Amino acid sequence: MFWPGRGNMLSFRTPFECVRSALPEGSWPLRARAKNGEEALHEPSPGSGVSAERRNSWEQRPAALCRDAATPRPVSEMFLPKAIKAKAVVLSAAGFSMSVLLVWFFPKFWFARSDPAQGYFWLSEQTNVAGWRYTHQPVSRTAEAFLVADHLVSGEFTKEDGTRVRVFSAKRYSSRENEIGLFSHTPDRCWTAVGWKLEPAAPDVAEVPVHGIHLRFERRIFTAGGQRELLYFGALVGGQPLPYRLDQFLSSAQRVESPASADKTGTLTRLRQGRMWGWIWESFVNRRPLIGPQQYLRISVPLKGITADRGDEVLRDFLSRWLLPADYSRELRQQQTRLPGGTSAIP
Repeated sequence: MFWPGRGNMLSFRTPFECVRSALPEGSWPLRARAKNGEEALHEPSPGSGVSAERRNSWEQRPAALCRDAATPRPVSEMFLPKAIKAKAVVLSAAGFSMSVLLVWFFPKFWFARSDPAQGYFWLSEQTNVAGWRYTHQPVSRTAEAFLVADHLVSGEFTKEDGTRVRVFSAKRYSSRENEIGLFSHTPDRCWTAVGWKLEPAAPDVAEVPVHGIHLRFERRIFTAGGQRELLYFGALVGGQPLPYRLDQFLSSAQRVESPASADKTGTLTRLRQGRMWGWIWESFVNRRPLIGPQQYLRISVPLKGITADRGDEVLRDFLSRWLLPADYSRELRQQQTRLPGGTSAIP
């Protein structure tokens, strides 16, 4: 290609030299394809004008790149990359914002199922039970700090024949998403952490009707120092029993203890067990919330001089004596007016 030179002289520049002058430094030599299909590196000599390859075999194709480096690029080429980058930044920010909104609002939309036909209620704890004497048993400060409950009942009932029944109930009236749920402290986790051992026993779940309400309890037998105790525990959320089990820590309670084991707390064992993740999946499928007004129940009887079957009879009979249904909305309103912050929907 010919370009005007000084005076009457004309200077000749090949297309390759135009391309080379327009490309960034360091990107030369170029790989070109000859007419015969073979590839070769083309690097013209500065003082030779036109190379032999050009005369014999190279196919020269003038293109838009054959522009002198000093020639400014069109405005469209100068601002197009910046416009593309700006658009990418905006789209990325919008996508991130949508993801945050989805994560924030999806649980409120999804975990909202309940059974209106079943009604909504709390289970009110009774301390005056005919034929039984109640003794209050305070909860340690450490346990209170872990539970962060708004209402606690902990005690023991004793019968004249020596039968003893231990009871525990914890309630949360407000929804505080930054706190650990009451169900993170089941006996499968907490009792084994303080030295109790889980004894294999069947069944490991018990369905107990309490004043027409079908409650599902986890059933366990724990042993410590020659003492055996039959225990039930269950829960309500939003004024209704959970439709699935609270056995998310059962696998860690069943682990084989070893003096050389590094997993003293059972955390790694829980994470490796499929039951823990299956419990989360059941919560998702049932669309029942775990956050909100909660009530956790635990009742146990020492198996001293009685069999496990007799212990089941004692607990089933005593549950209807100890717990009475209470109006869910009224109790919730009364308690929430006394508590700072925290709100939850009232059916």
